[in-house]
Amino acid sequence: MRKHLLFVLLILVVAALPAFSAEYYYEKGDTAFTFIVGVDFPAFQGFVKNDTLGLQKGINGTHTYIGGYGALSYESFVTRNLAVGGEIGYAFNNSFAMKILTTIPITAKLSYYPVQTGKFDLILHANAGITVLRYDNNRFLAPHIKLSVNPVYYITESWGIGLDAGLWANYEFYGSSASGSKSTESAFGVFAPLTLSLIYRH
Repeated sequence: MRKHLLFVLLILVVAALPAFSAEYYYEKGDTAFTFIVGVDFPAFQGFVKNDTLGLQKGINGTHTYIGGYGALSYESFVTRNLAVGGEIGYAFNNSFAMKILTTIPITAKLSYYPVQTGKFDLILHANAGITVLRYDNNRFLAPHIKLSVNPVYYITESWGIGLDAGLWANYEFYGSSASGSKSTESAFGVFAPLTLSLIYRH
């Protein structure tokens, strides 16, 4: 019950945020380039076996250590508070076996600007696409989603710095046609990136 109440309160806060903007700063057709760098924290890993979901939390659950993350993104405003674009990133995490897990997400990006004052923006991002995962000598494609919140302060008219925090998830899916026991080993991993963003808007 408490979780549902917090979720409802969060939705109400987000819906009310535009009231804090005196006016729209952006125009349709404005663009923004973002350079992102920081760390990603293992959040949890889930397994689906025999139609049962099991979750393993944190570093011990994901068997990976805190890693690094960097990305580049571009977006263009389609309305005065909504922008669309794309993002390509790169993340790496060492496993307990001292092997490197690399993640290269390539996603479409939707950004909503509920607060925009010219000097300060609050941005909500939603990304969806695919990622190239590599662990040891294994490489495969997986669906990828990312949700984040990004407060930004503009030092000049064009350049701003911000803090971006959220969650991303990769899903490793095996169908019934997969060989051996793979068909019962579908899994997803969730990480929590915490990054600095440098934004150039035009």
